[in-house]
Amino acid sequence: MTANRSDRMAGREAALLYLFGLDFDGDAWPGGFPEFWKSDPLKTAGESLGEGEEFAFSPSGGGPARGGGARDYAERLAGAVLQDREALDALIRRAVDKWAPDRVGRVEWIILRIGLCEMRSMPDVPPQVAINEAVNLAKRFGAAESSRFVNGVLDRIRIALPEWEKESGGDALPETPESPGHD
Repeated sequence: MTANRSDRMAGREAALLYLFGLDFDGDAWPGGFPEFWKSDPLKTAGESLGEGEEFAFSPSGGGPARGGGARDYAERLAGAVLQDREALDALIRRAVDKWAPDRVGRVEWIILRIGLCEMRSMPDVPPQVAINEAVNLAKRFGAAESSRFVNGVLDRIRIALPEWEKESGGDALPETPESPGHD
């Protein structure tokens, strides 16, 4: 099933919630995505929305938990992030070289992973669209300045990646395998 724009937006939100849960507690959903969808995480998260805020889709009416393109995209995206996590983290660490990685918030780090994963692994998503969508996630789920930070880091990677790959003979990853401090 091909995901349309609103399916992808909803899928990104669901992937963020899923990945955040796994990052926070590796045993959050021992049954994987089927258990995640049963828990109706979007309904629970909806209880924390401010007045006038709403999800990109209705958690109780046709959202990813009910199937369709959004669910498929969430699972595809989260799976790609988990599969390529080490490489994504290494590129993010390289881009935030003036920051201690553990100063980056957990939500922001996961949003950076999602945006970078879309830039690298989803050829049907243009890099600027991946950045814009990551910025939207940061506005929605991150701290006040998160969107500017996410935009800056992902744009730096977008611009620098070809040069980093040339410098290192095709491998843009740094030599140090440090963790971002949230594992």
